[in-house]
Parts: sequence; C-alpha cells; structure tokens
Amino acid sequence: MKAHSLLKLVVLFSIYLLVGTAGRLEAQDASLLTDLRMSQASLTTSQNDAYQKFVNSGGYVSTETKFTQIGNLASVAASGNVRIAIGGTDISFAAYDVSYNSEQDYSWYGRSAGGDDLLLVSKDGSRIGSATIGSEQYELLGLGSDVFAWMRINKESFSRYDCGVPDGSPSGPDGESGELADQTCRARILVLYTAAAKAATPDMTARINLAISQTNQALGNSQVPTSALRVELAHHQQFNFTESGNMQADVSALANNASAQALRNQHFADIVVLITNGNYGGTLGIVKAIGPSNNDAYTIVQTNAATSAYFTFSHEVAHLFGCRHNNDPNGTYEHGHNFNAGGLKKTIMNVLYEPEGGSRILHYSNPDVKYQNVPTGVPNQRNNALKLKNTGCTVSGFRGEPGPPPFQAHILNGYWGCACAVKILQAGVTGGSAPFQYEWRTSVNGINWSPVLGTGQTFTVTLPCIETAQYWVKLRVISSNGQVTETSRRIFVVQC
Repeated sequence: MKAHSLLKLVVLFSIYLLVGTAGRLEAQDASLLTDLRMSQASLTTSQNDAYQKFVNSGGYVSTETKFTQIGNLASVAASGNVRIAIGGTDISFAAYDVSYNSEQDYSWYGRSAGGDDLLLVSKDGSRIGSATIGSEQYELLGLGSDVFAWMRINKESFSRYDCGVPDGSPSGPDGESGELADQTCRARILVLYTAAAKAATPDMTARINLAISQTNQALGNSQVPTSALRVELAHHQQFNFTESGNMQADVSALANNASAQALRNQHFADIVVLITNGNYGGTLGIVKAIGPSNNDAYTIVQTNAATSAYFTFSHEVAHLFGCRHNNDPNGTYEHGHNFNAGGLKKTIMNVLYEPEGGSRILHYSNPDVKYQNVPTGVPNQRNNALKLKNTGCTVSGFRGEPGPPPFQAHILNGYWGCACAVKILQAGVTGGSAPFQYEWRTSVNGINWSPVLGTGQTFTVTLPCIETAQYWVKLRVISSNGQVTETSRRIFVVQC
C-alpha cells in the first residue's frame, strides 16, 4: 500500500475514533428504555389485549410491570455499552456479542460488571428482549405501537415443573461427526405452533426469534465454535394440531404426522419444534428421543416456558444433539451442571426443579468456561458444550439444503488477546468461488465500523492496553463471482 494511502487511512480512522469518543460521552446519560410512567388503563384496546395475555399466562409478576419504549440502539450503544434505567434498575451492560445490520435487524447481547446480562432482538418487524438482573429475570414484551412491557418472570409459577425426558434414555443412533473442516454446521429448525399457543402468545414471531437467539447465545457463551454449531430458523407457521394433555403421546404423534414430515422436507429442517399451550401438568417440554437421531428429531415446548428463566426451547433442542440432564445415569460427559456463584446456578441442561432451588443461566455446561469465576462444568462428566460441538455437524446434515456449502466467512484465532499485544488474525472461508477479496474493519462497539484497514487473508492488529476496552473486528469476503459474506467478533482484551 502506498504511503499516502496509508496516511489517509490513519487520518480517517483517527476521525472515526474521535467521533466514536464523542458518541460515547453523549451516550453515557442515555438509557435504552424510556419509562412511559403510564398505567394499564392508558393502554389502547389492542395493547391491553396483548398485555392481558401475558398476565393470564401466570409467567410474569404483573404488579411490577413498567410500560416503556425502546430507543435507537446504534445511538445509545455508541460507547459499546447499553444502560437500562427503569423501575429503580440502573445498570450498564457492555457489548459482548453483536450482530447489527439495522435498527430493524439486530441481535445485541451484553453483560454488566456484576454478572447481569441483557439480550435484545429486532427482526421480522418485531422486537423483544430478556435480562438477568441479580437472581431475577425479565422480558421486554411488545404490546404494539412501540409500547413494551418490562415484566419480571414469576419463577415460582413453574417451580415444580420440568422436562418430560426420562433419565436413562438411550442415545440416538447417528453418532458424533465432530467438527468438519470444510463447512460451517448450522442446524435448521422448523418451528410449528398450535392454535392454542398462538392464542396465548401476542407476538409469536418475536417469541420464536428470542428462542433462536437465546440458543445461539448459549452456544457462544459456552464456547461452542461457530463452525461447529449454530441454529437457524428454517420456517415457522401455525400447524393443525390439538394438544391431548399427554405430552409423550403428542410428541410421538408429531413425529409420525405426515404434514409435519412434509414441511420438514420442504424447508430442509434438521429439527422440528412444536410450540404448544396444552394442559400437560408439570411438563414443560419433551423430545421424541435423545439424539442425535434423524427420525426422532422432534420436540414439543410449552409457549409460556419457551424462553427466559426456563429456556425450555434451548433445553429440548440440546436433547436432540445428545445432551443429558445433570442427574442422568446414562452417558459419559454430556450432562448438565449446577454450582454456587452468589446462589445456586444451573446450566441449561440441569433439571429445573430441585429442592434447593436455583435458577438457570444462559450457558451449556463446559468445565473450561467460568461464570462469575466458577467453572460451569466438570471435566469428563459435565460438558454439554463438547457434546454439542461433536454432534452439531451430525444433526445439521439430517436435512441439509442441497448443493455446495453456503458461502461464509470466519475469523480464526480471534477470541482473545493480551493487552497492548500485536495479534494476527486469519480469514477462513467455506463455500464460494476463489479467488477471494478480503476487507477488514475495526470498531469500538460492534455497530459503527472504521474504513477498510486491511485487504489480505491475514490482518495484524495492536490491541488496546486497557483490559476493559472493547475491540471488534469485521471481516468481509467477496468471491470471484460477486457473492459477499461477512462476520464480526469481539476480541476480549486480557492482562497476560
């Protein structure tokens, strides 16, 4: 690169940093949520109908509801942080995992210094959010016309409910493929829902998007590589199915349903999830059989327990990859885990109900990952993340889309680096037509990006000298036939 071109890039990036700094200073006083300070009586008829469905579900503490609006994420998060100030809660969350295309298409996940977390999803014309604050969990639920209900989840409402998969079940017949070097393994999920579930859920699209995002975030939190496994929504629609009251019978009926099978084939879905609102007693979800098993990759999830606090969607889906409960006598290393970190914490595959209480966190067990400085698994005994890594490509091949692997970019060896250190990142590509063009950019928040700073297959960066600093890298790859793909990642800065 010529000297004057390099100087131009340096100047442009310096301006970008100055603008970014100004944005950070301005954003410190802005909260993402605006408390409308209104009562239920001020809601419109349609907003009240939606709100009443949430109240009637029994899953929320309605007496603590705050009605709010969501601000512009790109403006509020210019510093890399999002602040929530509502109903006595005032917490700053630092960006941890961000996928941002526009205000109508993003997933933003952040963590506070105290270990709280916040997930925001905007997609398909709907927005929804979830948060863990201390020992409590909340959801941000749309009521229509940009009014949202910030509601605390009533964990006591399902305190004795749990998964219907019996411990000691055999493993699926389709084995472990491990990671595949030449492709990214994405398991496609067909989500169906009954008329009863639709009637009980004001915005089913938002609920499904949150369930998919929470599953992927749990995979990321548990350090399951993106190349080993992520899930994606193949299709969703209402389905002609009536809950019988016996979940075991219903999941068998679902797996044998010709219409469900046809939809699975039509949309190349590796997994089928049916969201229900049945009278199933103490059962929140169930699978046809513990996987991986192509013929049995069907599960049922109750709509009022699909997402936050229970994470039943993420729990049942993991069963289809071969994951087991913490107390299951079968298996070897693929079990859930619980531990004490300011109270009893449970990874997603730990059973929900235990006499000693506790709450689930957005993690699958992994002894190499810590939560509030405590390992989230036990070597050779409790490592759901390893099972998901080993079977991700198996399941994603059940009904994979025909043709060559999709064109996708990957940032290799870029999860963390030492403060002030030089780090060399490498581009990985699956699919597409070589030769490729590469464009590297950096960011302080995962939303606003610098000009192109590198055009090679490798990219050398000097990391910030402050351990808490945010440093993001984006890779854009253009194939010889004009296809474009991109990916981004935060590099965590640590003292070495």
